[in-house]
Amino acid sequence: MERGGLTPPSIGIANSRLFTGSPEQKLRQAATLHNRALNIFFRNDDVADNDPGLRRLMDIFTEAGVPLNLQIIPGLLTENCSSFLLELKTAGPGLIELNQHGRLHKNHELSGRKCEFGPSRNFEQQLADIRAGKERLEEMLGDAFSPVFTPPWNRYTDDTARALEALEFKALSALQRNGQINSGTLREISVTLDIIDWKNGAVLKPMDHLMNDMARQIAVGDTIGILIHHQVMGDEAFGFVSDLLKGAEAIREFKISYF
Repeated sequence: MERGGLTPPSIGIANSRLFTGSPEQKLRQAATLHNRALNIFFRNDDVADNDPGLRRLMDIFTEAGVPLNLQIIPGLLTENCSSFLLELKTAGPGLIELNQHGRLHKNHELSGRKCEFGPSRNFEQQLADIRAGKERLEEMLGDAFSPVFTPPWNRYTDDTARALEALEFKALSALQRNGQINSGTLREISVTLDIIDWKNGAVLKPMDHLMNDMARQIAVGDTIGILIHHQVMGDEAFGFVSDLLKGAEAIREFKISYF
């Protein structure tokens, strides 16, 4: 059975006009409705090369002092990029976590939705690919690699979870859905908000939509996971992320961390 890749379920308050004002004001209004500590994490997918977008994103997070999970494609990772990541990890060991994003980010399905670890591949095939990717990251990143797995396109099957358990991964991160994994040895820590509108040209979603969605999740949730893709981000998207980090950091009820 294929899992993941679904639109996150509708979370929170139905009235999208409940929160008004600037991004920080909306976050503060939501925080007043949330009577316990809230965890927020950021996940950036498709890391493979030391490109300008990645460097720009890391400058934003480093300046803000906010932790970030980087999902690395093992089969596409360049030496230049691995050196850059290790430099970042050394300079700020508590600010980035280096995780595995599939193996080659390659679609193996002949029809239907794209999957690297989908229903057309059995347990042995998935296990071999995940193991090969893990070994490459361990070779290139050493102890800086953390065994958390993100399947490309956020889709996976029960065999994927079995393979991850066999290889002693500590967590899987996809896109939030009903019935999350909690096997005792493998946790699921999935994102709840993707800032990119993939159906309309991989552009930033409308600002009001993003802020109201996040505010609703904050008002009722315990953990908010925000998904970003540096490779498709333009000035507006980078600006949104920068403003969001500043707003979230200003609210003491928020605990921002990685997995």
